[in-house]
Amino acid sequence: MSSPVTIRAAEPEDVAAIQRVARASYEAAYLEIIGQEELEAAMDAWYNREKVRDAIVNPETVYVVAEADEVVGYASGGDASEVATGELYSIYVHPDWWGKGVGTQLLSTIEAALREQGLSKLRLEVFAENDVGRAFYEARGFERVGEKETDLFTGQVVGIVVYATALD
Repeated sequence: MSSPVTIRAAEPEDVAAIQRVARASYEAAYLEIIGQEELEAAMDAWYNREKVRDAIVNPETVYVVAEADEVVGYASGGDASEVATGELYSIYVHPDWWGKGVGTQLLSTIEAALREQGLSKLRLEVFAENDVGRAFYEARGFERVGEKETDLFTGQVVGIVVYATALD
C-alpha cells in the first residue's frame, strides 16, 4: 500500500528531490519524443540547482510538492501575461506514482492558489506527442485552444498544444 500523499509548499531543501522526480518523469514521458540529448539539455537548463531554488523562493510563483515518505511530485504556476490568466509552469509525478491521483491533487492545489490570487483562467502547454499528458488535462476539463511549434535546445522542433480552463 502506498503512503498517503501530502501537498505542501516547496522549500529550498526540496531541490534535489524535485530534480530526481523531474529526471524520472522526463525519461518516462519524453525520452521517445525528444531523445536523450534534448532531455539532458532540458535538465541542464530548467532543472539546475539555482534555477529550481530561484523558482521555489520567487514570491510570484506557486511551487508545491507532493510528499509521501519522500517527494513524489511537484507543480508550479503563476500569473501569465494574459489578463486574469494563470499559467501552469510545471507538473510532474514520479512514474512509480502515476495513476494514483497525485497529479490531480497537485493540479487542484495550483488551481486553488491561482484562484485565490483573483485569476479566472488557467493555461498550459504540452508536447503534442505527449498523449498521456494531453489525456490528463482533457479529462480534467481543459480545452485545446491553440497549437504552435517551438525550437528546443538542440535545434529540434516539436509541436505544442495549448490548453485552457476556467478557474471557477
